[in-house]
Parts: sequence; C-alpha cells; structure tokens
Amino acid sequence: MDFPCHVHWGVQRLFFPGDQRFLGTIPGRYYKYSHRCRVDLMMYPPLAKVRYEELGDVFKDIKILSFSLVQNWIIGPLLMFLLAVVFLRNYPEYMAGLILIGLARCIAMVIVWNDLAKGDREYCAGLVAFNSIFQVLFFSLYAWIFLTVFPSWLGLKTFKVDITIIQIAKKRFIYLGIPFLPASSAVTPSSG
Repeated sequence: MDFPCHVHWGVQRLFFPGDQRFLGTIPGRYYKYSHRCRVDLMMYPPLAKVRYEELGDVFKDIKILSFSLVQNWIIGPLLMFLLAVVFLRNYPEYMAGLILIGLARCIAMVIVWNDLAKGDREYCAGLVAFNSIFQVLFFSLYAWIFLTVFPSWLGLKTFKVDITIIQIAKKRFIYLGIPFLPASSAVTPSSG
C-alpha cells in the first residue's frame, strides 16, 4: 500500500524538486501526509469488510474483553518496560521509546494483519475500538507511571510526561476514525 504514496512523492520530487507549495514549507510535513495516506490505504479495505451490525456480540464476550485488557494493559506494558530496563538502561532515550511502544500498540497493523490472516473481522474491529478507548483514557497516566514513577524506583533517568487525553483522542480519531468513517458506510455483503 506504500507504493502509491511513494510514487506520488517521487513524481513530486522529480518534476517539482524545489516546489514546497504542496508539501508545506517544512519537508517533514510530507512524511506526515505520506504516512497518513499509507495508513488510510491499508486500513480501509479490512474495515470496509466488517459487518458492523455484529459488533455488539464482541462486547458481550466478557472473557475476550478481559483477556484483551490483561494482555494489552498489564502484560504488554510490563514486558516492554522490563525489556527496556534490561537492554537499554544505559540509553535512556531509547529505553523511553521502547516503553512508549509497549503502551501504544499500532492499531493499523492489527487490522491489516488480522485481515491478511483471515481472522474474525468483527472481533478485531471491536477489540481495536475497545483498546482505543482505553488508550485515550489511560495512555497519559500509563506514560507517567512507566516513564516517571517506575524508573525512579529503580534509580534510572525519569522523563516528564506532557501528553493530554485530548492529544491522544485527536490521534486516535486521525488514525482510526478517518479510515473507519468511510469504511463503516461502505456496503458490505451479508454473511447469510
């Protein structure tokens, strides 16, 4: 799915090498555009296949929701924290990066890999939505605990966490909401 974005970037650079009107005055803005394009292109097809009327069944399955919460909000963050401390304790910035990765899983790739593996689309979409809500509500708190509190207990460098719930909600909307809205209105064949 990266191909159309890279072709666009290549054509832009080849024929208009100094033209920043489309890309903005900062070259890094193009990366954001390119990344957005790739994420939307990857997520739209799997999300368009979801039978959204069946999502209610996912939220009735307390066992799978509990497993998802334990795996994503206890085991995952603790494991990444442990790996970061063991292998990157002498590189605090890298350690912080690995810890943050453990707190914020890549939603786009979960949806894409589930589709490639022919997994249950409704469960995947439901669990992604469920975990996105938790990410909006608890990411800031978790980042503070895992980057400030826990490292201080171990005598490691701590980091100031300045991430608000509003910032996280905006990112969740951009990376999940924008591809979700057109995909959820797409006509999908019924399973019956």
